[in-house]
Amino acid sequence: MLDVSKSGDNSKVDMMVGDIYGTDYDKIGLKATAIASTMGGVYRKNLHKEYNDADIARSLLYMVSNNIGQIAYLNAQLHGIKRIYFAGYFIRGHTLTMHTLSYAINFWSKGTMNALFMRHEGFLGAVGAFIKADPTLLPDKPTRKGRMGSFTENFVVTQDLNGTNVSMIGIFDRASTKLLPLPQLIMQTSKEDSSEDLNSLTSTHRVYDPDTFDLVSDTELRNYWFEVMRKCTDNLIDLASSGKLNLNLPEDLSKLDKFKKIFSSRIQTLTVSPSAYGKLSVRSLLNLCEQCLHEIGFTDLYSKIKSIESESVIKTLPALFKEVDSITDKKVLVKTLLQRVVTGNMFDWGSNEIIGFIQSQQDKIDFSFFQDKINFDSSLNNSSKFIEKITSGDGHTYKKAVIFMDNSGGDAFLG
Repeated sequence: MLDVSKSGDNSKVDMMVGDIYGTDYDKIGLKATAIASTMGGVYRKNLHKEYNDADIARSLLYMVSNNIGQIAYLNAQLHGIKRIYFAGYFIRGHTLTMHTLSYAINFWSKGTMNALFMRHEGFLGAVGAFIKADPTLLPDKPTRKGRMGSFTENFVVTQDLNGTNVSMIGIFDRASTKLLPLPQLIMQTSKEDSSEDLNSLTSTHRVYDPDTFDLVSDTELRNYWFEVMRKCTDNLIDLASSGKLNLNLPEDLSKLDKFKKIFSSRIQTLTVSPSAYGKLSVRSLLNLCEQCLHEIGFTDLYSKIKSIESESVIKTLPALFKEVDSITDKKVLVKTLLQRVVTGNMFDWGSNEIIGFIQSQQDKIDFSFFQDKINFDSSLNNSSKFIEKITSGDGHTYKKAVIFMDNSGGDAFLG
């Protein structure tokens, strides 16, 4: 019935406001296209007239959805709830249902409430039923032992429910992790911190969003990153063809061609429907690329390149250490170290450029060559404040530092 309703026209079986008044009913803000009576049009002219199944199905869909919407609104109003989550197969990926529920909640609440929908309501329902059957599975107080992993959504294998931008649902892949959530990590590393400090660190005013660019609303930026990903895919094929990757030719090269087809098809889907796989960001594009590579059996194509990088940068280290050790001014020392942390990430600038430079140098990398290419503008970061604090000598210096590397190979040695 949900599928049939997509092509239906409910105005052919319902009585509309326009059928009664001839136009909009402005006194209470009703448009002429608003439904006045479900199936009201069936009894107006000819009882023996046959009606289209799609029109009837669409009318029924609106009737049920509008009733659910008003009942949900009344319950939410009773309990002071502003966000209403809808789930169930009746809704799953069905644009008409979600639109009707959203419209109903917005209409009855006068815009004070929001209708929200789950991407994986079936999974959530199964977990809920599982826990309800045995409440002891849910601990009173979550512990570190209870956090043994997490899940990521894999869009390489998708369920295309309706072919619309809200219906592409991926499968769950387990992602093993030993990372701790921020509040728990703080409590373990800093016992003397007060609960007020902990609350301030986890407040909604300091929520961290790793996605710098909004690729959903900015069409030009979105197309730019799509083109970047396409070029990266072509570069990957070129590197493999030239023997610079850790591959068994020609078998693995044919696998890479398959990867290109899979990944290109996903990019094409996102070109038509940017929200097909959830929130679109540079990070999600990179994850999608990795998922496609894993799907055809590749886990680390760049291990050979990283080995070449590591061998090259190790030869550079002694001279760099000697240069840093000769700096006596503490502020200059800290600034130099910060600049070199940034420069050490040079291996992410582009595999072809770096590999070509490494091969031309042979013996060692000229670190100063890359450092001269960095515009270390302190107005774009808080390095000046950090340098001032760490060199102030007032006793309020940092006791620990955590440095995150987004790569291995050269980044690990130099960055």
